[in-house]
Amino acid sequence: MATIKYFLRQSTSDLESFGLYIKITKDRQRKVISLKKTCTKKDWDEKKEEFRKSFPNAKAENLNLASFKIKIQTILNDAFLQKREITLDELESELINKRNKSKLSLFQFWKFKIENYKSMGKFRNSMIYHDAFITLKKFIDNREIDYKDLNYTLLKGLESFMRANNNKDTTISVRMRTIRALYNDAIKNEYTSKDNYPFDKYSISKLNTKTRKRALDIESFERLKQFDVKCHPQYTDSFNYFLFSYYMRGMNFIDMAKLTWENLQNDSIFYLRSKTKKPFKIRIRPEVAEIIEYYKVNYPSEKYILPILNKADLKPIQIYYRQQKMLRRFNKEIKEIAKICGIDSNITSYVIRHTLGNNLKKAGASITVIKEVYGHDEEKTTNIYLNEINPEELDNQIDLYL
Repeated sequence: MATIKYFLRQSTSDLESFGLYIKITKDRQRKVISLKKTCTKKDWDEKKEEFRKSFPNAKAENLNLASFKIKIQTILNDAFLQKREITLDELESELINKRNKSKLSLFQFWKFKIENYKSMGKFRNSMIYHDAFITLKKFIDNREIDYKDLNYTLLKGLESFMRANNNKDTTISVRMRTIRALYNDAIKNEYTSKDNYPFDKYSISKLNTKTRKRALDIESFERLKQFDVKCHPQYTDSFNYFLFSYYMRGMNFIDMAKLTWENLQNDSIFYLRSKTKKPFKIRIRPEVAEIIEYYKVNYPSEKYILPILNKADLKPIQIYYRQQKMLRRFNKEIKEIAKICGIDSNITSYVIRHTLGNNLKKAGASITVIKEVYGHDEEKTTNIYLNEINPEELDNQIDLYL
């Protein structure tokens, strides 16, 4: 097994300058290779082994560092699979040969982005790039294409292909924005040029990505809240998660899954929202306290409050897949609960979050208050969550003033 590590070495001619090196250790042998790059100590993050944001073009440079590590590991893995012993000198020679070869092709760079996000623990980003990649591969019948082939005509064809497969504008927009981000990164890394940039002609903004406002009306919400879980004990967890999310200010399912006993302090829960990294302090209401007590007694865990993550020692990738699996189960079961309650709505975890805001609005809470409840930076984001007044209610309001 080999270890690979980036490190700085002080320049002999300039005390403020440090050269960047990579150290490869294998079978108790060590090889140090200069990357022919220099930086100051304040521009280097020793723990993460990457450039800080203060370093020029840090994002692209860090991608190159991650790519170089992957190349080394690929050479070592290939040698292992071929049952071939490889010395560090031979490894260095292969690296030099790879450096002198052509730059990463479109698909090579795409696969690198998928794996790089995964290695960084950004599994959601990795899946977004993966899904866009698979969609394009299906459209072109698994042919290999390069940057120059990714033109306006191909993008229009890809859009039509996705529409034919019943993808909505929101999904198409995500796929296209992912491809655009990939292409922009490829330009920064000089894998391709701006000459054939397809997004000067192809417009993503024309896609209708306006979020359909989705929330339960108060009557449906009350009916759902009165669901008799004792008659349907198989839905106990999903019903509890529904109430927990609502009374914890529409807490995201992923954040609920990550809650540990350390987040519980006196009569409040303190946590960082996964999406925005914003801190929240929420007082525990009686409805939430009852749910916490239920799991404390029936499903005691040393780490997690809710039994969404069933083990304390899961790896990051296992946590991600477990969360997605449990979220799918929750969305399926909350729809079944709604059906039992006679509610004809496509209820998901997001509907619960939207419902909270609309109920607060109807109770007289200001947009400013609701914005703080959600943790939004801008009120326009909050307005996306809130339903427009329906025509009948609008007529009634006008009657009050005329």
